[in-house]
Amino acid sequence: MSDRRSILQSDSSEDQISFDDLQAIADRFRKFHHFKRESIRHVLTPSQRQFLDTLPLVLDINDPALPGFVSPATPAGIYGYRPGKRALEAARQIGSDFNYRPQKHDNGKAAIDGLFLMGSVGSIAFTLTSDMDIWLCHRNDLTAPEFEELQKKAQGLENWAASLRLEVHFFLINSEQFLLARKKPVSADSSGETQHYLLLEEFYRTSVYIAGKDLAWWLVPPWREHDYPHYLAQLVERGMIDANRILDLGGLAAVPANEFLGATQWHVYKALHSPYKSLLKLSLMECYASEYPRINWLCSEIKRAVYEGELTGPRTDPYVLLYLRLEDYLLKSQSPTRLALIRQFFYRKVNTASGNLGQSGALSAWEDYFRELSPSWHLQDPPPVAPIEPGAWGIEDLLAENTRIISQLTLCYNKIIQLIYEHIQSEIPQKNDIKLLARKLSAFFEPKQGKIEIVTGSGNELPAKPDLTIVEDRSDPTNPEWRLFCERKNRQDAALRVPLYHRPTLIELLCWISVNRFYRQDAPVRCNAESIRPTHGELSAILEHLGRFFKNYFDFSDSLGNYAAHNSLTHSLLIINIGQTPQTETGRFAAPVRGNPLSCGASRECLVETVDRISISHWNEILTRHEQGIEGLCNCLIEIVNETLQSGAGNRLTVVCETPRHGRRIIRRIEKLFEDLRELHCSGPENPAPRYLMAGSDRYFVFSRQNGLLQYQQADDEARLIEILNGPRKLYGSVTFDAEVLEKTPIPAIYRENLPHTVQCFILQENNGARIYVLDEKGSLYIRKHSDADTLQLVNQYARFLHSLLSRKTTEAAAMQFYQIDKRHETGWQCHTVPFHLPMGHDRNPLSISGTCLGSDDLVTVRWNGEEFNSRQYGNRLFQTVSERIIEFRKNGQTYPVYITELNLSPSAFGLAGSDALQTLHFLEYKEKIEAQLNGKR
Repeated sequence: MSDRRSILQSDSSEDQISFDDLQAIADRFRKFHHFKRESIRHVLTPSQRQFLDTLPLVLDINDPALPGFVSPATPAGIYGYRPGKRALEAARQIGSDFNYRPQKHDNGKAAIDGLFLMGSVGSIAFTLTSDMDIWLCHRNDLTAPEFEELQKKAQGLENWAASLRLEVHFFLINSEQFLLARKKPVSADSSGETQHYLLLEEFYRTSVYIAGKDLAWWLVPPWREHDYPHYLAQLVERGMIDANRILDLGGLAAVPANEFLGATQWHVYKALHSPYKSLLKLSLMECYASEYPRINWLCSEIKRAVYEGELTGPRTDPYVLLYLRLEDYLLKSQSPTRLALIRQFFYRKVNTASGNLGQSGALSAWEDYFRELSPSWHLQDPPPVAPIEPGAWGIEDLLAENTRIISQLTLCYNKIIQLIYEHIQSEIPQKNDIKLLARKLSAFFEPKQGKIEIVTGSGNELPAKPDLTIVEDRSDPTNPEWRLFCERKNRQDAALRVPLYHRPTLIELLCWISVNRFYRQDAPVRCNAESIRPTHGELSAILEHLGRFFKNYFDFSDSLGNYAAHNSLTHSLLIINIGQTPQTETGRFAAPVRGNPLSCGASRECLVETVDRISISHWNEILTRHEQGIEGLCNCLIEIVNETLQSGAGNRLTVVCETPRHGRRIIRRIEKLFEDLRELHCSGPENPAPRYLMAGSDRYFVFSRQNGLLQYQQADDEARLIEILNGPRKLYGSVTFDAEVLEKTPIPAIYRENLPHTVQCFILQENNGARIYVLDEKGSLYIRKHSDADTLQLVNQYARFLHSLLSRKTTEAAAMQFYQIDKRHETGWQCHTVPFHLPMGHDRNPLSISGTCLGSDDLVTVRWNGEEFNSRQYGNRLFQTVSERIIEFRKNGQTYPVYITELNLSPSAFGLAGSDALQTLHFLEYKEKIEAQLNGKR
């Protein structure tokens, strides 16, 4: 329909405009939007029409008989709204108790300034599956509780719409704040800070007026857009319009160049899940960027058509205008591939709309318009006339489409950046929304080893029933590859064909199939491999596990809130021994074995052959890793613990193992190991450097925490393991022993008694003497064998020595304790405290050694029984001389061992730069060394 009378001319000034002219413009726009609402109603079902018809009424009043009711105090009232017959009839059909009583409205108290639909509604692209964005523009003075009430009502209306099979999203817009370009944070539905003017242009281009104030933008002629604020201000100043009766969201003349950057990132983000629509918007942005700063906005063309009296038809359809603008731009820029893609998308959209509308109605002329155009497009592969149903795509089609979309998105993105960067004058501060989008795009596009590619739009167009075969290619032994085919293939056939997809590991292919929803239970995946032998049942079970894992933990909606935190792992899945199932009963796993499945039987074999780790990160990445054996398992577990920052990580590991007879035991053992490692990682400041000792295969693994991260070192045998425990430590830490580690020694029982800042001496009486185990203040282990010695003698001599050490405060030790070790058949190794007594008053005949570097030219002094011996006087015979003097002093020349009472040596004597690193361990080791010389053991 048209009204060919042009209201204003391009040379008209504000002085020549009459009140009647402005009223005619507003009336014409209302009529224009009335036609759009009618075209929408024509698409909707009868129940859906009720939503559209009653939408302004349910927001104008608070009535418990109507959907969305929250409370009588919810902000209500739409400026200037009076319900018509259609709205009242629809409300009575919805709520049988509804009884409308006309009320006197005070427009000054109306909470809602305007109500608009936005998007594809009212255009050739609108279908029953299209979503509706609703802009609810409210007053600036709503309090926080009032705003929350209104938001709850909007949510209730969204739920009501969903029950009618309508996807509706409300956006509550503070009219004054929007004019000042102050917006909410970015979300999956809201572009937040990333764009303002470009969003406003889309609003002016696609919005459908429902109720409320007239838009100020209507009243500014298209040829005065560049002077929007001045022109509007002049109309207000002359009294031609009342500023309180119009809704001013601003003009489009002042769009900054840097807005194109944020908006481009936003639309690339949206394209990852809705590629076609976003590619259209990106292409339009590229067209606008090419015209910057004198942009010919599409919304201005629609306004010009309305001003010229064109109220329906292609000139006022936003999607028709979008296509024509892109066709012109892409023809001029010689981009036939992109133009073909856009034409194909428009063709599908028109046919989808036709399927909803039939052959008659308000949009049929527009459909005919596109049908007349399409033959000239010469599409190489024209889409079917009917809408493409789920299941009509093959995987090959989806992958080809994905490649084409990603290629065009990248091309479009780079082109916009290239066009707009020359207009950016200074460095742009990175706002939070831009940072989130940058993180998302980086996480999606950045290649990483083992990262799973998400096929764009794969969740929207599920493939037809696939016939998938995975083939292992080992033609290059140094670089094996796993290939996926969409038909039955053996290795000989596969070598001659190009695969659908290929990855270095089997788990990457399985994850890719699962997360992109290419696997179906009624179409098992086959595997033709040489290195492993997975059965059909095992592959199906693994794919089922992967499907549940991704369903539970992978965010298919990919909320931008994920990117606010630093990137770290959130959930992990370990799959053990894929394809390692024995083919005969004589295989390695055939006989049941008790004990630790990581180190079982007399030969201490590990039943973990392969480990495949699948992890999901905060930034929604799926990362995989393939490992071998016990080292691979340890690598995976410490990586999961280190990269999963949350304290609840223990609940975020799933272990799967299909190994017959042993699968359940392997799972339980790995889960327990992971829990132990998690506790190790989460230990508090009172235990800053804990360790965990585990038997794995025929070796031992010592896990520790260094600089906040778990790591491990291997010990080939028990002797090497004890050497590790004997080493000095920077910080105190407890030691936890796995059941099979040093189980024939008292060492695990000793460490159960371990205390910080305490030197603990444990004495084990043996047939020909005693063995002493000492844990020093940092948990380092010292072991020494004493022949022909009993517990009391050892307690007394070690007590004297340690007392002198504690008295000087040379180390961090603050106390000492003594224990006797017993072994009982029922309970194993037990430790019992024993008392010790220090000599009263002056220690009789103490043997004291002081100096700097033993064995050097520096002075070493030995004091005993009031005598003094030094290295300058006796040289290499120093300790032999002291020993002879002591024996001479003894009655009958008795030769029982000589023990040192006191060592007062500088850090350099131990090869240390400062005293901070000194431990009791160092003094005990030097005590043993010197006593060996004193007792003639050279």
